[in-house]
Amino acid sequence: MLFFQILAILIQLGVPVFLFFLIWKKWKIDNRLIYAGSAAFLGSQLIHLPLNWYLANVGLLDGSGLVTLLILSFTAGLCEEPARYFVLKRWWPASNTYKEAIAFGAGHGGIESLGVGLLSIFSVMNFWNIKNGGIIPGITPEDLMLAREQIEASLAMPSWLQLAGGFERIFAIVFHFSASCIVMFSIAKNKPMLVWLAILWHTLFNFAGLSVLFLAGGATEPNAIMYSELTLLVLMIPSIWIIKTTRKSLKSNQY
Repeated sequence: MLFFQILAILIQLGVPVFLFFLIWKKWKIDNRLIYAGSAAFLGSQLIHLPLNWYLANVGLLDGSGLVTLLILSFTAGLCEEPARYFVLKRWWPASNTYKEAIAFGAGHGGIESLGVGLLSIFSVMNFWNIKNGGIIPGITPEDLMLAREQIEASLAMPSWLQLAGGFERIFAIVFHFSASCIVMFSIAKNKPMLVWLAILWHTLFNFAGLSVLFLAGGATEPNAIMYSELTLLVLMIPSIWIIKTTRKSLKSNQY
C-alpha cells in the first residue's frame, strides 16, 4: 500500500510541475499567466473557506447528504470562477488565445494539486504513525481509536485504489483547463454572463463525483471510489469538447 500511496503523491506533485515546465519551455506566451492562475485559486479560497464555514454555522452544511454536497459544489464554482474572470479581466485583458487559457488553467489547477499533494504527505505520515501505534498530539483517545478503525478499513481495500487520488488530480486539472477556456472566451467575446456557465460546469463536475461516491457507499467502499473516479473520467469528454470548441473560437495568432 505504501508504494501506491507514494505513487499517488508523485502524480499529484509531478503532473503540475511537468505542465509548468512544459509551458515555460515550449510555449511563447507570458508565463506569468501560470502564476496568475495560481493566485486566482488561492485568492478564491479567502472567500470560499469562510463562506463554507458560515454556511455550516447557520446549519446549511449539516452532514454529507446530497444537499450538502450540492451546496459545497456550488460554492466552489461560485468562488473560483469569478476569481478567474476577475484576475484575467483586471491584469490580462488582452489575453484571448487558447494557450493562454490553458496556461492560466494549469496554474489554477496545478497549485490546487500541489496543495493536495502536500496534504497527502502529512496524511500518509499520520496514517503509518497511527498504524504502528504512534500518537498524534491533540487527538483524543476516542478519535485515535476511530482513526485506527478507518486505517484498518483502508488496509482491507485493494492497494491500487490509493492511485485514485492521483488520477483525480489529473481529471481536475483537465477540468480547470476547460473552465479557464470558458472564462477566457467570455472575456474575449465580451460576454461576462458566460461566467455563470463556468460556475454551473464547476458545480456539475464536483457534484457528480461526490454524489456517486456518497450514493455508492462512501469513501470506505472500494466500488464507490472506483465509480466516482469513472464518473470523473466520463466528464473528461465534455471537458475536452469545451477545450476544443473554445480553441476554435479563441485567437490562435502567432502561437
